Amino acid sequence: MLSSSSLRVLAEITVKLYHAKFSGMEYDWQYFNQRGIVQFCQNQHGGVEGEDFTVEGNNFSPELSEASHWFRLRDETTGRTLWTFSIPEDCVYRIDKPFFHFFNGRSRMWGFLFERDEDAQAFGQLMKTQLPSPQSESPPKVYKSTAKHSGRAPSIRSERSSKSRIGRIRASNTSTSALTPPQGVVSSFKNQQSMTKLTPSLISLPQPNSFVHIGHIGLGGDGLIECSEGIDPTWSGVITDLQTHKSFAPDSDALKHKELINGLRLGIKKWGPSTISSGCF
Repeated sequence: MLSSSSLRVLAEITVKLYHAKFSGMEYDWQYFNQRGIVQFCQNQHGGVEGEDFTVEGNNFSPELSEASHWFRLRDETTGRTLWTFSIPEDCVYRIDKPFFHFFNGRSRMWGFLFERDEDAQAFGQLMKTQLPSPQSESPPKVYKSTAKHSGRAPSIRSERSSKSRIGRIRASNTSTSALTPPQGVVSSFKNQQSMTKLTPSLISLPQPNSFVHIGHIGLGGDGLIECSEGIDPTWSGVITDLQTHKSFAPDSDALKHKELINGLRLGIKKWGPSTISSGCF
């Protein structure tokens, strides 16, 4: 087993670990029941023989190989090593989704499920500088996850990749550890971000407990309009006029919000004036 003193940590990030058997058409991803901080390590003394991976001292593969880079998963609380993986020379690191990356081992496929897409992409950029590019490989297979671990909300990934069905496996994680990739990797990542078109697949779930109240306006229990501090007084007039279906004057400030107001009026016509009077609209 390679000692910790001979390893140099290039980056680390919090992940959940998945694995899948090699198969002809598709991969059936299964949660490996391990999560923690995965470290991308470099052997400072050249290739060295080591175990393929270990979990709590149990050897799952007797095959030995020489590796210059390693992955090591450590418990976030105790720092205990949960899993190690000596990266083979033919390992290809693929970015399947912004939040899910995978790579081939000697006997199975391995996958990392990340919490923050932006940190995951920076981690992936670092991997591309160290491991072979998938562009020279044959077309990837189709991947799927089992229903048992499908816990991702439908609103997060409305457009699935044609090559993957892993898009609904991510459940909640703790916050991601900070990455420290080389400066060149960070600059390359920022340049790619500026050229990337924003799509629903790039938008993550909001962080837990991140909701911030900005303001509100509506009718109180006595039927009077109430609004929080800092709300433009114009909106009070808008609500009042909507209750009576009053038309706005040509110079009314409310006309600045014409599109929104038209939508509100359609709602009132559909549900009835009593809806807004009850404070539910």
